[in-house]
Amino acid sequence: MSLDDLKIPLPNHEIVACRVTRGSAAAGRTLAGIDLRRLHGVTILAIRRGAESVPNPDGDFMLAPDDVVVLFGDPAQLAAAMGLFTPTASA
Repeated sequence: MSLDDLKIPLPNHEIVACRVTRGSAAAGRTLAGIDLRRLHGVTILAIRRGAESVPNPDGDFMLAPDDVVVLFGDPAQLAAAMGLFTPTASA
């Protein structure tokens, strides 16, 4: 069974993927360091790096530019968290 096969309604929650960009606050930091769950209520389900997929990554996983991060949360939480993956104004 794949994720697409699940028909469990989760009102007001989404699963989205975003790319870690060079110069973002997340690039070069660990998952524990960005603390998405505590700060934004968002859970990282998996990370794709090149051809490798890392499901349920540990807090010591270091994010790199071009990683694709799969996130779960409500739309407002996800919108707030997405800013960590795009370049900062000072970069």
